[in-house]
Amino acid sequence: WRDTDAIVLIRQHERSGDVMVAADDLGLARKIIAEVLALFPPAPISEKAVLPITFWHHTDKGPQITVRDIELASWTVLAPNYSAETKARLEPLMERFRPAKNNGRILLWYGEPGTGKTYAIRALAWAWREWCRFEYVIDPEQMLEHASYLTEVLLRRMNDGAEIAEIMEKMENAEAAQEAAERRRKWRLLILEDSGEMIGMDAKNRIGQGLSRLLNISDGILGQGTKIMILITTNEELGRLNPAIMRPGRCLSQVDFRRFSAEESNQWLRQAGCEKQVDGLRTLSQLYALASGQPPA
Repeated sequence: WRDTDAIVLIRQHERSGDVMVAADDLGLARKIIAEVLALFPPAPISEKAVLPITFWHHTDKGPQITVRDIELASWTVLAPNYSAETKARLEPLMERFRPAKNNGRILLWYGEPGTGKTYAIRALAWAWREWCRFEYVIDPEQMLEHASYLTEVLLRRMNDGAEIAEIMEKMENAEAAQEAAERRRKWRLLILEDSGEMIGMDAKNRIGQGLSRLLNISDGILGQGTKIMILITTNEELGRLNPAIMRPGRCLSQVDFRRFSAEESNQWLRQAGCEKQVDGLRTLSQLYALASGQPPA
């Protein structure tokens, strides 16, 4: 690297990259990393509700990532799409939330299909965009089954580009610079969608040690030193889930995505400009279908 004895490996992905430096001088290695990061300044955060989301998947060549721009949504826009009880659970997460050391690392969202869990993820990604990266695990059962896959996901550091480079340039002490950079490094949220089979009462019989590894990430040795949270969504009822996942200090938030009551449903329909009325519980998807004139599912 530029007339030094250091060896530098730069791997470019679709929307991200890795920098690895081998040198016999730690200060030189950090200086080189700062130089490389300065060449690739991060794109400024857009006010448009579109952000890059990392997608993990396992292949014959090992864990791979793909980064795609995903359209998100503001919570203020989506809030009317949830029942009063569900909205009360979601609002503390959407407004001024920050993770605390002993509050747990797992978010558990459960409810039948069509109650708006996926759209709530989009709203959460927009609400947390300044301090948290969202990473979607396409095959969570594979991640928890293969130790190499899990290790790659846990230890991969998504560098924050020029921000870390600036810290390193201003601080002569390499160790202090690393500590300062770590404090400013973004959190990561791993999304395990539709993963009820991994946290059910019979999870160990069906997927082996997957549940144990998942719990270890949240409050065990595997998760130590990482800034990782885990969002699990499932269509299963709460009573069918393993109580170990909901232990205080492990699960920081449980949200039950409920159907609208008849009164809430009719209010939603009126706000949508629909004159139809219902006399029982309805899911969000059923209300949208009703408002658009589609036949009920």
